[in-house]
Amino acid sequence: MRLQPVAIDQVIDKALHLTSDDLHRRGITLTRESRGPFPPVLADPDLVTQVIFGLLVNAAEAIEQNGKIIVRTASAQSEVEVEVIDTGPGISPADSERIFEPFFTTKPTGTGLGLPMAAGIVQRHGGTIE
Repeated sequence: MRLQPVAIDQVIDKALHLTSDDLHRRGITLTRESRGPFPPVLADPDLVTQVIFGLLVNAAEAIEQNGKIIVRTASAQSEVEVEVIDTGPGISPADSERIFEPFFTTKPTGTGLGLPMAAGIVQRHGGTIE
């Protein structure tokens, strides 16, 4: 992990750029809501980009086509909060308790490793993911 001061909005913008073609092709509308400016956070920019990218891909796959994704950033005391919200069908209560278990997936072609890896990265940065 290469920890350095990171502007969270720049990391999010990079992840959005990486997914923008796929979102456009699927007819998904992306809305960005930022309640910044935010102080830099100590993080590995590549790993945080990977987490945001993975969440955007999961959201797009849940929606499939013609939905909406909102990426919202806000400040909570000395922390920065990032939310990825989508108009997909959601996760059943029974499955929601298992989504961070390795190899658990509700997708026919998924590996079940994306969210557990994201959770590990976030936790190594001292954050939480839910």
